[in-house]
Amino acid sequence: TMLLFLFAGSAFSQVCSGLPSSAGTASAVATSICSGSTASLSVAGASADTGVVYQWYSSSSIGGPYTNLELGATDTLYTTGSLTFSTYYVLSVKCSNTGDSVLTNEVAITVLPNLPVSVVLGASSTSVCSGQTVTLTATPVNGGTPSYTFYVNAVSVQSGSLDSYTYTPSNGDVVTVDMNSTAACATGNPASSNSVSITVNALPTTPVITPSGATTFCSGGSVDLTSSYTGGNTWSNAATTDFVTVNSSGNYSVTYTDGNGCSSTSAPVAVTVNTSSATVTPASPGFCTGGSVVLTATSTPAAVSYLWSDASTASTLTVNTAGTYTVTTTDGNGCIASTSVTVVENDIPVVDAITGNPTLCFGTSNLLTASAT
Repeated sequence: TMLLFLFAGSAFSQVCSGLPSSAGTASAVATSICSGSTASLSVAGASADTGVVYQWYSSSSIGGPYTNLELGATDTLYTTGSLTFSTYYVLSVKCSNTGDSVLTNEVAITVLPNLPVSVVLGASSTSVCSGQTVTLTATPVNGGTPSYTFYVNAVSVQSGSLDSYTYTPSNGDVVTVDMNSTAACATGNPASSNSVSITVNALPTTPVITPSGATTFCSGGSVDLTSSYTGGNTWSNAATTDFVTVNSSGNYSVTYTDGNGCSSTSAPVAVTVNTSSATVTPASPGFCTGGSVVLTATSTPAAVSYLWSDASTASTLTVNTAGTYTVTTTDGNGCIASTSVTVVENDIPVVDAITGNPTLCFGTSNLLTASAT
């Protein structure tokens, strides 16, 4: 093999002959790119002898066959055109004097599909009652690990990784969200959502309860409570009529719900039902013929007046005749209670004659027997 040296002042270069001394190592700035992007290729360490020429080749398959690229792909540095599918590249290092050439390693450029980015905004409800909250939720498409910025009436109200926003809206609010995707080859990024308009309905006027009479009364009585609304009523005792009849103590309220599903609850009305009970002692009274028994009446709460079945009005009654006696008490609340007892007259027993020897000697004893009827 003949080597030729060309001198130019103090510098010289070797002229190639036969196979170039080195093809070098090919690489790419990025081996994965998005569809429509370019790739930057380079070769380091390739022979630079005089007479060496470079040519890039490409293939759609690993290992070839390779196609000679367009003019301009004749340097160790090369930028591809826009790629839409994965492509494989090598650099030919050839000695122009002999036509001998060597190839670099193959560089694979993987083309990833472009991913259109979008986001849809939904609401837990678009029509709510005053004071209620609404939750807006973003649903991303090709978001990767997205971040969001929520807007109410074009004013940013929340930013970060949370995909939902909860707040108490005003009537006519318009909510949107922007989504920033981290997906590779995302297009249309960041994406803006649809607009969600919120309607806030006013609460109905608070209902008023009207009692038909006194709300404090004795056991056995009742009172009607009537709502100021016709229809749409739900009472605290679960009734759904326009009025309820109440006969037990408690606090009663009514909730009115309008056609928008919005509700207002009345102030409670307290109903008090007073109870009273009467007692006579002794519970099982009786007396012996010619005698009597005293009946004593009490009540809870304490009585303020008494009325016995014989028309007497004291708290006690002296009875010397068998029979049933009833007392009616009236307490301080005006509540009445009654109770009865049965009085029994017991006959006086008659003692019959004593039998036995009534005579005895000193130091002895006799048995005497008595009987009574």
